[in-house]
Amino acid sequence: RDVTKENFNNYFDETGALLSNVTAEKLTFSGEISDVGVNTIVLDRPIIINGDNAILNDIAIDVKSSNVAISGLTINQNNGTYAISVYNASVVEILDSTINFNAVSDSDGYAIIADLASYLNLLGNTVNYVGATAGNGMNNAVLLSNTDTAVIGNNKFNLTLVSASVPWIEIPAGSYNWVQFPVSEGIVIDSSNAVGLIENDVYVTYGNVSGDYDTLYAVSAKNSDNTTIYGNNITALGHSYIYGMFISGNNFTVDSNKIAVESDNDYADGIDIEGPATGVVKGNDIEITGVGSAYGIYSGMNGAEVSVNYTDNLVKASAYNVFGFSLGDVESHLENNTIGLIGNYTTGIAYKGYYIDYEAKETENAKGFPLINIHKHQIQHIRNIDKEKGIC
Repeated sequence: RDVTKENFNNYFDETGALLSNVTAEKLTFSGEISDVGVNTIVLDRPIIINGDNAILNDIAIDVKSSNVAISGLTINQNNGTYAISVYNASVVEILDSTINFNAVSDSDGYAIIADLASYLNLLGNTVNYVGATAGNGMNNAVLLSNTDTAVIGNNKFNLTLVSASVPWIEIPAGSYNWVQFPVSEGIVIDSSNAVGLIENDVYVTYGNVSGDYDTLYAVSAKNSDNTTIYGNNITALGHSYIYGMFISGNNFTVDSNKIAVESDNDYADGIDIEGPATGVVKGNDIEITGVGSAYGIYSGMNGAEVSVNYTDNLVKASAYNVFGFSLGDVESHLENNTIGLIGNYTTGIAYKGYYIDYEAKETENAKGFPLINIHKHQIQHIRNIDKEKGIC
């Protein structure tokens, strides 16, 4: 059955819900659909929605049932809070669709938002998003919250966001546990479990700047366990503060991503890990360009416990003050990482504010290391490191 602008009211009532006499398991939307008397289509029973060159103009889709599939649609949303919402539903697929979303000035705006969902797949979509917050409205291209088992895969995200001020609150007071509440982020996974962000192309830039210490986050996976971020291309351009990825939660994996982050004014950070968090960061290609400061990988600023293995990462960074790794973990394991830095002040690896210096030596003695192999100039170098409160 084809749903068109002309026969729309044969399928949906004045609230946008499916009519009770519509029993088809599949509906195909065809052509351009707008001005049909509703601004939301409500899917409150299992159904498959396909698009045949279908365009929905300022009509959102509200999924309130399990076993729903949506594919092949174009949704142009210029006046609403979201293009597609999924609430308290399981086994939902959004496939091969295009969403063009322009947020309303200083209002909440989401291309796709899901809460209390499970077994959710967002695959093969193109999302073009323009944010417009001035510090009050929450702007995310995608927000998954309280969601269990989901895949965001093989999508293309072209996101123009506002670089906006971020409130930080100490919770509880006096704990030194500082929690951020950003209003402008690209892809957000919050308080969820077993979500995969897999092989997406994510391009983020800023259109406007709002407030002091304006900040932008491309990808954020917070308070979420068993998160996998694999094989993505993440490119982000920010103004004062820009983060390619923020992550917190237990048993996460960040693997084989290509992350390129640039600030045109001050601070750029590739990956920021904040506790409580445990996980693995491996095989990533990270390139960071800042003006004042740049960090390839940063962790543990909020004071909560972080324990991470870092292996086989390539980190390149440039700025006036630049760090490859700046770690505040309670436990870290670094192995086979490659670091290349350009700046006036460069630090390859720092731990809790102390920079770490390595002196490499070799010996053919299988049972010990002859101290005679350490030369006087190396001893003096170690003393200089200690004097400057470094770790050698």
